[in-house]
Amino acid sequence: MSKIKRWFLPVIAGGLLAVLAVGFLFHYSTNPTVVDGNFSDFWADGDKAYIKCYLCIANNSDEAKTVNISAESAEDVKVGLLKDKALKAYDENLETTDIVISPGTDSYTVVFVGEFGGVLRKADRLPPNDIYVTVRDTV
Repeated sequence: MSKIKRWFLPVIAGGLLAVLAVGFLFHYSTNPTVVDGNFSDFWADGDKAYIKCYLCIANNSDEAKTVNISAESAEDVKVGLLKDKALKAYDENLETTDIVISPGTDSYTVVFVGEFGGVLRKADRLPPNDIYVTVRDTV
């Protein structure tokens, strides 16, 4: 067997094993993760811009978790909707940033709030590209 063939199979097998391990850890993570999202509406009021979205969130643990959701939307800064790309998610009634995620996968309505940039135009009909879920507590 040539030198190339001797190292080729272990390298391929090691790479495949690493990919499977990362996929396993992602799939069985106990922290809630956003698996899909849909844009609904946007508006401005005073110095705030609001982006309403439906997020499908998976919680693979056996317990409900209280989370805070934030996002970044550089595209909406470019078109003038936002002054800064940072967004904070509130529940659909705009009452709290603490969102309780039940075990399993379910859809949640959130409203992302950021600083209004002065132009009432959305870059696209999509939720923000970068969405972050931070676990605050187990309910």
